[in-house]
Amino acid sequence: MTTGRLEGNRWWLLLAIAVAVLFALRALALIDATSLWGDELSSARKAFQPSLGFLLDYLREDTHPPLYYLLLWACGRIGPQTAAALRAFSWIAYLLGGITITALVARIAVPLPLARRRLAIGSAVLLAFCSPFPVRFSIEGKGYSLLVLGVALSLLCRCRWLDGGRRLGLLAYGGSIAAASLTHYYGLFHGLCLAGWDLWRFLRSGDRRRPPLVATAVVGVLPSLGWIWYSRRYLLSGGEAGSWIGRPDWALVEDTLARLLGPAPLLKLAVIALGCWAWRRLCRRPGGEEALAPPPGWLDAGGVLPAVLLVVGVVGVSFFKPLAFARYFVVVLPALVVAVSVGLAVQPVPLPGWPRRAAVAAVVLTVVLFWHDAFLTLDPAGVFRGSREQNDFRSIVLLTREEPLRFSPRPHHFRTAEQLLVNRGTLARPGSPWRHNSELEALLAAEDPPAHFVLAATSGPRSVQRRVAATLEQVEALGYRCRRRLPDRPHIRLLVCKPEGAP
Repeated sequence: MTTGRLEGNRWWLLLAIAVAVLFALRALALIDATSLWGDELSSARKAFQPSLGFLLDYLREDTHPPLYYLLLWACGRIGPQTAAALRAFSWIAYLLGGITITALVARIAVPLPLARRRLAIGSAVLLAFCSPFPVRFSIEGKGYSLLVLGVALSLLCRCRWLDGGRRLGLLAYGGSIAAASLTHYYGLFHGLCLAGWDLWRFLRSGDRRRPPLVATAVVGVLPSLGWIWYSRRYLLSGGEAGSWIGRPDWALVEDTLARLLGPAPLLKLAVIALGCWAWRRLCRRPGGEEALAPPPGWLDAGGVLPAVLLVVGVVGVSFFKPLAFARYFVVVLPALVVAVSVGLAVQPVPLPGWPRRAAVAAVVLTVVLFWHDAFLTLDPAGVFRGSREQNDFRSIVLLTREEPLRFSPRPHHFRTAEQLLVNRGTLARPGSPWRHNSELEALLAAEDPPAHFVLAATSGPRSVQRRVAATLEQVEALGYRCRRRLPDRPHIRLLVCKPEGAP
């Protein structure tokens, strides 16, 4: 390979890193641009507890294992308990996870020529830092970025062991599996799939490197299994735990692809397939570089085949006990980055001239689409300005801070949002207590009913009206007239209610 082409690959890698830095900084700049949504407020309410014992008792009746909330609780003891601090934790995990995924790809790509290795690493940087799935969770107050970090660390440690690593690396492997499985139960499935895959490889080939991996992975998932036993009364009750998850259908596929690729995922998949076909046609012409053999065992070392096993297993079980939820499949992101980046690096390279310029244009277009699609739900602009997941608890709290009576179908979220604003210094003190809609009936039936109160909800346009419809009908039947504030925001119902005829 010529020196000029080597230099070109070096610039490609540096440019990919620069683009990743821009994505990370843009995400950081948006860290407090939108309101926390319902699940993030639940994270804050769980983590910012007064004592560790109280937190563990609280988490005993929760859907997720405790590590993410324990780490947040520890951070809250030494730093501010604010919305920005909650999201900053995920942003740091996003950075560390992207670095770890890139290190995994770099290790797997070692057998490739230098230029192809740089191509693989540069592709991994763009996919790990800039694609919609990781960016979406980079500033979300949930444990998904931490889950990706734990999974990526486990795959890196496992890859090092398969390359002849020392036994000390097994401790890191077991610790990373324990961390992933204690962050999310899909991390537990990840550890079990790795153990099952390595056991099958040992039984099939007698590979002596596998039994230590199997034993370490099994030990690594034991803390998560212990937590399941500790909280079994809630998890196995058949009540609220996972009740929102439906059985697998086409919507699950489309939603998962949309989180991975952004809006119109099926159209983008069709364009990708067409582009791959055109690439192969161009590379058959004389003058291009031939395809290379991929690194030996790369699908195994990169965790790609165990990830396929995880997806098939979770979806199969979900027909009987629903477990498959689109956002949970972020657990396979490290393996997916390995598959795509190394797969691209070993493909034939088109001949110089317009075919190579077309390939560069395709990369630029992909990055531009990543920039648009990744930040689509993080940017506060548009009709849902200031909201996240079409929730805007913060705006409602600020607009109603002087109201004497405030009611909502989800008052716990409003209380948490208000306390975070007090912690931040935006509000000097909490306003009047947020009450549940069910308390309104008794209050209106009293001898001296209130002359003024607020009814509030925030959610997607299809569901927000349903949250207040029954209460609104009851209030109006008792002679109250409710006037809607912020009528231009379809995700907000902020109703100021007064007796009929009152000014």
